[in-house]
Amino acid sequence: MAQRKKPKVGRPPGKEPLTDKQYRAIDMLSEGKGRLTREQIAKKLGISRMMLWKWMQRKDFMKALEKEIRRKVNERMKGYKGVSLSAAALSGDMKAVEKIMSATDMIP
Repeated sequence: MAQRKKPKVGRPPGKEPLTDKQYRAIDMLSEGKGRLTREQIAKKLGISRMMLWKWMQRKDFMKALEKEIRRKVNERMKGYKGVSLSAAALSGDMKAVEKIMSATDMIP
């Protein structure tokens, strides 16, 4: 009869809370214009590119990254509260078009 493996004690992998270093990586990854490459980010943080890649495989890391990207895009879109930015752009508002393109890194 095969022996059963004992369950591991502690948190499952990837369930540890995000660290300050991971939050700094999220901040750098969520930058728009002139953003650093992943290799540059890893070097600034003193980690390997593989470690950064492993962090990006975590659901909680990616969720925090997406939240930060949304926050930064919303920050760039200020001034269009209550008005659909896309509707303003479609009606010919060139400032709205520029804001959309800038926020999505289509123009510097």
